[in-house]
Amino acid sequence: MRFSIWTAILLATLMAVSGCSWFKKSAPAYETPANPPVTAPAENSTPVVALADGLNGKISSANSDLRFVVITFPVGQMARVNQHLSVYRNGLKVGELTVTGPQSEDSTVADITAGEAQVGDAVRDR
Repeated sequence: MRFSIWTAILLATLMAVSGCSWFKKSAPAYETPANPPVTAPAENSTPVVALADGLNGKISSANSDLRFVVITFPVGQMARVNQHLSVYRNGLKVGELTVTGPQSEDSTVADITAGEAQVGDAVRDR
C-alpha cells in the first residue's frame, strides 16, 4: 500500500514536470532585426532645431484692434505677470508681448507691445 502511494505521487510529479515541455511556444509573427538599417539624411534637408527647455505657448485668440492676445500653455508651464515674451511665425520673430493676466487654467492674457500676433503663432521666452 505504501509503495503504491509513493509510486502515484512520483508518477504525478513526473507528469506535471514533463507536461510543461509538451507545449511549444510559437515564434513571433515578425522578427525585428538586431541592427536595423541606418538611412543617411537627404542632401538638401534642413536641420530642425527644437527648444528643449523654456516657456513655449501658442496664441489661441487675438484681437489686433485692442492689441491683446490669449496664450495657451502646455500643462505645467505658465508665464508670470509682467513677463516679456516673443511671438514667432514660421520660425521668424514677428512680435513681442507683455503678460498682463488674468490667468485661467492653462491660458493667460498678454498685451501686444511690438509687431503683430495671429492665432496659431508660437510664443516663447525672449
